Amino acid sequence: MSRHSRRGFLTCLVAAPTLAVATRIGLDACAPGAADAAIATPPAPADLVDLGDLLILAGAPTANMLVLGVDEEGLVHFRLPREEVGQGLTTAVAMLVAEELDTPLDHVRVRLDDARPELLFNQLTGSSNTVRSLYDPVRHTAAAARTRLVRAAAKQWGLADEDLTVR
Repeated sequence: MSRHSRRGFLTCLVAAPTLAVATRIGLDACAPGAADAAIATPPAPADLVDLGDLLILAGAPTANMLVLGVDEEGLVHFRLPREEVGQGLTTAVAMLVAEELDTPLDHVRVRLDDARPELLFNQLTGSSNTVRSLYDPVRHTAAAARTRLVRAAAKQWGLADEDLTVR
């Protein structure tokens, strides 16, 4: 015996153009059979890799091209090629610099710098990634400045670098 009857076919043919919303009211003859196989959904990119990590990797080649200077009054000037869009970026960077240089926070000036084409992906601001992507490069830049200051002072005073401390 055939699964589809002539009566079921005519019912579907007449009902199809007039139904606006399909519900299961016993028109099983019109309904397709259930699928036996599940279709796998590919993972989203965020399930495979952290997008913040991708931004950090993209900026890695130029991450240490930050500019820090110390003037004769002991003020530290840090040029930051990012935008401050309300997330406290300048304060966070100033705190990192002050901690690494062992200088008071009020002696650190962070200036938002113009875009620099050579930095490419290392000047993106957003996606809750800015401080995370700047943490290591800012600390490394400030640590390098500290090392150079200690070395210059040791040379000027005729002492070994390790004999000096920073206050």
